[in-house]
Parts: sequence; C-alpha cells; structure tokens
Amino acid sequence: VPWAKLYLMLLATTADQRFWETDKRILFLGEWCRLYSQKHIWSQLDHEVLPYHWDDREKLYQDYLLLDQIYESCLSQLTEQLNNLHQTDFPSRYWRIIIGPWLFYIIEIIYDRYLSICAAEMSRKVTNVLLPKSHDTGWAATDFSEFRNWVLWDPFNQYIYSEIIQFSGNLLHKITDLPPSSSPKNIETAFLKPFNIIAQKIMGKLSPLQPDSMNEMVFFNSYIKPIELARLQISLGQLPNPYPPKVKTKHFSTKKMMRDKIKITAGSTTFEALLKKMLPSLLPTTYAEGYQNMHQHALHVFPRNPKLIYTTNGLYGEEGFKFWAAWHVTRGTKLVTSQHGGHYGLAKWSAQEKHEIKVADKNFTWGWKAKDDPRTIPMASGQLRSRIKNLKPHTSGDILWVGVCLPRYSYWMYSIPVGPQFVDYLTDQKRFAEGVLDDVRRLLVYRLNAKDYNWSIKERFSEMFSSVKLYTGPKSFYQQLNESRLCVSSYNSTTYLETFAADFPTLLFWNPNHWEIRPSAQPYFDELREAGILHDTPESAASKANIIYQDPLAWWQSPGIQKIRKRFCDRFARTSPYWMSEWKEELQKLNKD
Repeated sequence: VPWAKLYLMLLATTADQRFWETDKRILFLGEWCRLYSQKHIWSQLDHEVLPYHWDDREKLYQDYLLLDQIYESCLSQLTEQLNNLHQTDFPSRYWRIIIGPWLFYIIEIIYDRYLSICAAEMSRKVTNVLLPKSHDTGWAATDFSEFRNWVLWDPFNQYIYSEIIQFSGNLLHKITDLPPSSSPKNIETAFLKPFNIIAQKIMGKLSPLQPDSMNEMVFFNSYIKPIELARLQISLGQLPNPYPPKVKTKHFSTKKMMRDKIKITAGSTTFEALLKKMLPSLLPTTYAEGYQNMHQHALHVFPRNPKLIYTTNGLYGEEGFKFWAAWHVTRGTKLVTSQHGGHYGLAKWSAQEKHEIKVADKNFTWGWKAKDDPRTIPMASGQLRSRIKNLKPHTSGDILWVGVCLPRYSYWMYSIPVGPQFVDYLTDQKRFAEGVLDDVRRLLVYRLNAKDYNWSIKERFSEMFSSVKLYTGPKSFYQQLNESRLCVSSYNSTTYLETFAADFPTLLFWNPNHWEIRPSAQPYFDELREAGILHDTPESAASKANIIYQDPLAWWQSPGIQKIRKRFCDRFARTSPYWMSEWKEELQKLNKD
C-alpha cells in the first residue's frame, strides 16, 4: 500500500548501503552513515538522522566518569582471569600497562554504540533493521594497533551494532545473507626512513649484547631527535641508542575454549551484561592466544636489567615494549612517562592522560602539575625545544591555517568534538573563511590533515570556499610555518603549543562547548581570550585576522601579548636551552631513589 511507506522506517547503522532499503523511509543512526562521497545517493532518499546522544556534553562528561569506574572493575576482573589463563600472578598494574588502552577503548566504544541503539529504540520510529549474518572469524584483532584501526571504520561498527541489537532484542531485525564487509587494512603503519630502519635492526641485534651497566636507563619512543637523545644518553653514562628495537606482533588464530575461560561478572545494568558477553570474544589475540610468544620475544629483544624506562607514546601500539616494560615494573624498575603532545593538562577530561599518569612512577609534563598527584613533574620539553628552534615568521608570507580531522565514530574519551559533532567543526571553518576580508582570504593556506576518515574534507572545502588554497603536499608543518606570517589554529592540541613556544604569531579559535577546559587551566585561557589570541567564534577570529594580517608580528611582539604568551608557555609549553642538563639531574635522581 503506497501510504504505508510513510510509517515504515528502516534503521541504517553505518554507511554500508548493502544494509539499506531505499524503497523505505530510512532513519540513519548518525551522521557517520552519510558519507559526503555518497551524497548524490542519500540526499535523494526520504530519511532522517537520529540526534546524537552525546550532544549533551555534560552527559558525555558524566558518562566518562561512569565508564572509568566500569573500566576499573573490568580491569580488576581481567587481572584475575588472565593470570589464571596464563598461569601467572601479576598485579593489576602489569595488566593495566598491557591491556589498559584496549580495555578503555572497547568499553567506551561499546557504550557509545549501545546508547545510539537505545536512542533508536526510544524514538519508536524503527520498524526493521537489516543485520549481517554471523561469521566464524570474529573480530578479535591481533593487537592494539589493528584494533584501533578497525574501530574507526564501518565493518567493525556494523558488527558491534548488530551484536547490541540482537542482545537487546527490542528492535525488529532481519538477518540477511550478506556477511559483514572484510576488516580494513591497517593504515596506521609508521613511516620510517631507510636509514632509521637499518639502524633499528642493527641496534635491535646489539641490544641483548650490551653491558647491563650501560643500559640501565632505556628510552623508547622519546620524541627527541636522535642526535640529541644520543647526547643525553652519553651524559647519563649510557650507550647511545636512539633506535630501540621493535617487536613485530605475530598472528594467532582464536581458540574458543581458551576464551570461554575468561569470565566477566556482570553488573546490575544491561550495558554491563553486554560487556560480559562481548569482552572475551574481542580481546586481541596477543593478550590471549599469543601471550606467551610475545612475552618471551619481548624479554629476549630488550635490555635485561633496566633500572629506569622512559617513554612517551610507547604504551599503546608497541606490544613488545609494553610486555617488557610491564614485566620489569613488577621487578622494581621505574617507569617514567612523558607528555608528547597537546591537550594534556588543559582538557577537562582525557582518558589517555589519566592512563599515562596512572601506569607511571613519574610523569614528565610540559610545565603543569596534576592536582594532588605527586607523580606529575613539570619539566622543560626537549621535544618542543628541538622542533621550534629554527622556526621564524616570514613577514610577507602566507597565513597558515591548520585544521584537524577526527574519526566519524567516537573512539576515546577526550573533551573534543565527538563523532558527528565534527560536522559542526567543519561549519566553523566555513564561517571563518567567510568572515575574513578578500585580501586575507587570498593569503590563507589550509593545511589538510593526512587522515580523512571518509569525511572528504578536500571536496567539502573546495565547495565551501574555492578561493582558499588547500595544501596536501610533502612539506612539513614546520616548513610551511617558515613560509608564513601568521598561524591560525582551530583546535586545542599540539600545534599552537609549538607556535607559542617558538614565539610565532598565532590566532586560535574553537567552540568552547566542544573543547572544554579544566578549571585549573581556565585562567590562562581567559588571558588569551582577553588578549585577542583565543576566540570562541570563527567570526571573532576572522575580525582579528582582518585587523592584524598586514603585520601580525608587530601585534604579537607587543609587551602585553608577550607577557601573556610567556606565562602560558611556562605552564603548558615550557622550554629551556638547558633542558638536557635538567633532565639529566632529574633522571639520575629518580634512578637513585
């Protein structure tokens, strides 16, 4: 009956059109379903987009606190379960180092998808949803890196939504003959220069042969330039080794009998019951079937008796390093983590910052100190110092406009735009371009992010403001800065901390409702706002650019601006020409304690 179409809505959970029925009205679960490259298709359909549950940002923050409690409960249970499975007796800190990042990721991911399905149920608009048929291979990734790649794309999320819908049983659904799409290839492989690859292999072979006394302090993923790291290591009486070994993760097939032994006690909520069902099957194989292989390989490759281990981001995708570091921490080795980018100490909430502090004996920051946490140590940043020392504005150059690209699906708990809220971020960029003078617009060069996550940023921007130059070439951010008179940064992360530390003219703008600041940092941002450096709207930032664009350096070097910049940098982007001696003193002190 033709009029019946008005009352039928098929729920589409992802952008996979095989699970759409275009002869019915469609309720898209979120903006992630509507790929810009497919606009010519979905724009012709009779459809609605479900409002996003975390558009209520206070709820998002409260959910972050709730999920942290659930994470701690699951970690405690998995500590016992994995010790039993592998016949070990390690404390929870050991397992926090190894599985912690995956565990919080997967809890947050399942919860976000669960809330979306709950919202679809509550809408009472869904009469059917097409689900893929189950398959035997499962979605247990090999390691954290592969898992992190999967969660950003449609096939994995199609599977998660399907599991939630079938577990809940509140939506009418039909199992199709279509299998889920194959898992995406890993696109996050790091690029290394040929020399670095060779050096890494050589040092990896030599590492087990080096005297223990010359290998007491191990630096892994230090984010310090190799030559400077070698100098620091020599000053500490260590063998210079800026290229630590890497351990390649091996693939192991899942064993159902092994995973059936992992028992998670369900809490009182439906979501916790869902976790009980899903966590054992999604545990990466490196932590289950491949555990013994990785454990033995890591201990063989890395130094035998370190007294202190230092790392920045080695506690995520570097499985061999994580296994080795976790084992030595249980034997008394000190673990020092360090800030390696922006958002730390600034954001109202950050699961990543919390994890890196919690696993460490000490955590080096770029000048800030966590309230009531003696593990955080304010230090001058060697990373910042090495990156900024050759940066200078070009007085007749372009205006470098630096943007960010965030995944279509929520994936980790930060105070940033989440999932479909990124569309609002893109709208703000359009408003900024529309607000500047023609002379300013001709100077703008928008630096596109290397990752696009199927947002089609280049195509969107070309349509929104064709007169703005888009850059996708091989030049680094720092090379482009040296060709620019002003930097415009539209997100709260590393970029502007580097330009501030380099004393490079900078304008900032972002939506404060999507980039919430913690109370302890708020006074510093208030000063930036009062000085006209930080703007809450793109129109305000555009007006400031229109005023200063001819000579931004004169504006930037005024005493009032410089006083505020220096005060901010001392707290959040601290540098020093003597950072190496300061680090040497602190590391030697930690090594003796």
